[in-house]
Amino acid sequence: MVFTCKICDKAFTTEGGLLLHGKVAHTEQAPKKVSEKPMKESKKVVKSSSTLTDTAEYLKEKAVKYTAMSKGWPKKATGVIDSEKVSKKKLTSLFPKETDIFFDGKLPAVPLHPKLESSYTATVKQMKNDWVAVTLMGKKTKVTWKEGPFPKKYRVTIPSINTK
Repeated sequence: MVFTCKICDKAFTTEGGLLLHGKVAHTEQAPKKVSEKPMKESKKVVKSSSTLTDTAEYLKEKAVKYTAMSKGWPKKATGVIDSEKVSKKKLTSLFPKETDIFFDGKLPAVPLHPKLESSYTATVKQMKNDWVAVTLMGKKTKVTWKEGPFPKKYRVTIPSINTK
């Protein structure tokens, strides 16, 4: 079946096509009136589509947290000896409370202090490059870090905690 436009005699195969042609080609569009009143400026509220913070804010927070952590970070050897019993109190005094670690190597990073057990047994391994690998074995978890001389300074790495 063929549908023809009564105004311009154009042929269409569907009735919908004819209706669309009528609306587009043969309707007169009246010019919109421009109001002379200035529009009120409304305050736009930007809604975040996710719960993640803005990148710039996130970087600022991380920088502040890092500077706070670096002030309390050990600048000398931790003094852990092989086969020594290390308490939670000693570990909390070694590492500042702002220290975030990967628990079992998974994201997101969590605070170190709540994950510590009450006591650990230390194992210290001397490495070839004058660095020391410290492993603390508890009942449920294992805390490890390395420390040693770095050009002109002594470094202690961020500890990691793994479950047994």
